[in-house]
Amino acid sequence: MLPDVVGDFLMELTNEGLKVSSVKRYSADLRQFFTWIEDNKIQSNLESIQNLSITDLAQYMDYISSLNYSDDTVRRLRVVLNRFFTYLGINMSINQIHPSGPNKRDLTETDFVTKQEMNKLLSSMQNTSYTAPGTGLETRNRLIDRNISIIYLICKYGLSPAEIHFIDMNDINFAQSVITLNKRTIHVSSEHIAVILRYFNSVPEPLRPRYRTRDPLFVAFYNSNSTYRFDYQRGMPSRLSIRSIQHIIQSEVYLAGLRRITAINLRNSCILDALKSGRSDEDVVKLFGFKNAFSLRRYKSYLYSIPQQ
Repeated sequence: MLPDVVGDFLMELTNEGLKVSSVKRYSADLRQFFTWIEDNKIQSNLESIQNLSITDLAQYMDYISSLNYSDDTVRRLRVVLNRFFTYLGINMSINQIHPSGPNKRDLTETDFVTKQEMNKLLSSMQNTSYTAPGTGLETRNRLIDRNISIIYLICKYGLSPAEIHFIDMNDINFAQSVITLNKRTIHVSSEHIAVILRYFNSVPEPLRPRYRTRDPLFVAFYNSNSTYRFDYQRGMPSRLSIRSIQHIIQSEVYLAGLRRITAINLRNSCILDALKSGRSDEDVVKLFGFKNAFSLRRYKSYLYSIPQQ
């Protein structure tokens, strides 16, 4: 059985106007991928998929090669996985991965966000005198607390857009300022939880997520008529998509007049700050949901390469 995230992805493709036959092809290709995942004793939950390594994917390509598929079929499988990874906010292209492929490239200065850039972004986000591309002034101002909440969760706590997408009301405790995700307990500062709570209370009560339910914390929004979306089939508010979260970041970065900065850059900076603070590898692995300490190799290599202040 495919994970729920695959169903959400296929629904996104349908909403984009992809043909029914193409969506079915995507479903079949992803089913094959997750069958391989299970056969190799890898959990099929979101956290495990996000932490797949180059080696894992190279092994999958080894498996694909053993099936003697045509070049066109292999190319299609790569396209499907790339699009699925992009949907999840995973910065990994399978196009360059071949059997026994190389490790990820070293990190450079451009993979991180400076304190000056971060301060400029947050300052710009609180500026209510201009609009985001394609969004009216009133609409953007209404969503400022939501947007800042999302940025805080990425740059201060290292959550990915996919993790933010999947936060349910069951996962957050406003009174204790705690978010629980994939057995990780994230302690949110009182300042930041207050911003999230302001966003939550700004959602009209009939459309507002319900406490202690699987309702999503972040609700999708119709810019065209300035209203939150409700999924009447499921009887709950519609979940803000991963793509929308990425678009929010792109729009706010553009308004701030900054270079191209993504959620990955913000998360990278959060991980680097944790290492700079002297936290143990074990703590950092647990805090950011890594598979093991080897995942920190690139961050530590970059940290050792920069002048110590």
